[in-house]
Amino acid sequence: MILSEAARKAIAADSPTATRMLAARRLLPLSPPEQLYVLHVLTQADEDAVRETALETLESFPKNLVVAACEHVDDPGLIGFLAQKYRQESAVIGKLVALPAMPEDTLCFLSEYCEDPLILRIIAERHDRIRAAPKIFHSLRKNPLTPQWLLLQLEGDIPGLVAPTAPPLPEPAAPEATAPARLPSEGAPDASFFPSALIDAGTPEDQLPAIRSLLKDMEGPRRVLLAPIANRFVRYILVQDGFLDVAMGVLSNPALTVDEVVQFCQLRNVSQDILRRIGTHTDWSKDARVRNLLVKNPKTPHFLVLRFLEGIGSLLELERLAKSREVSGAVSHAAQTIVQKRAFRKNASAPPRNAGGRRSEGS
Repeated sequence: MILSEAARKAIAADSPTATRMLAARRLLPLSPPEQLYVLHVLTQADEDAVRETALETLESFPKNLVVAACEHVDDPGLIGFLAQKYRQESAVIGKLVALPAMPEDTLCFLSEYCEDPLILRIIAERHDRIRAAPKIFHSLRKNPLTPQWLLLQLEGDIPGLVAPTAPPLPEPAAPEATAPARLPSEGAPDASFFPSALIDAGTPEDQLPAIRSLLKDMEGPRRVLLAPIANRFVRYILVQDGFLDVAMGVLSNPALTVDEVVQFCQLRNVSQDILRRIGTHTDWSKDARVRNLLVKNPKTPHFLVLRFLEGIGSLLELERLAKSREVSGAVSHAAQTIVQKRAFRKNASAPPRNAGGRRSEGS
């Protein structure tokens, strides 16, 4: 893609923050393909405000413009992002799969995890890609939703394409021999396939720029594998990832602490699905900090907000939320409604007053 002068300036390293923020808000006169590319680049910007705004804008990018623009995209990183985000949208994937720059790993990821039979058929029609990379076919075989007739048709259409057979049992290894390295696609994520700065718990904070650089160049499928074993710096970045599978992988990381979850609840650019998962988690939802922050986060599903508001026993706290400008109008209204209901129940249960203003004694 040949970028316009305005697009090049928006992503230049020495570009003013104000210009980058305009681009992050889609306020520059750029074509839809340029907007997509610029936004994708800005999601890795050093400035937090620019990065978060670009990610929010990219998440809400009109799908009809994506459909029109994606056939002009030639950046593998952006193609991978769009393939992950719209992996169940045949109108988008149909165009992305046809792109020569579609990363092989992304195509394998779609083949194995996509749930739309139409998209699986679109992938299967790319005989040139499957012939060049038979592992795409093997990924289709791993997907339980791939029709058997489609696999048989591929085997007949592409000479030499055979299903992988189980390897022969190895000879007993000598005591000093070590097992061969396992590829990430063959099982659970293996930390040896990632730089230590992304995995080690003792990684110093001054490595953050290097970590961001490593993640910027990493394709979506690899970030999916990284999330469950990443260290705390990487977890904080990946939970804000535009790919839901990546962000969800962070929540399954066994090293994740409640204090980190509290941090996640303060973020405004995490997916609503992430907040829903946190709010329905048996242990995390017991933490008062988590409940309080979820009530204040505008992306928290409304049913969770109501549940946590009902659980607040202090009328003073509810009254504070009803008047707070830190929460949405819907939350303020809900808190005020609960205050009024409790006041009504309290008055209804109180003994009636006599003519002198004193409460009457029970007989």
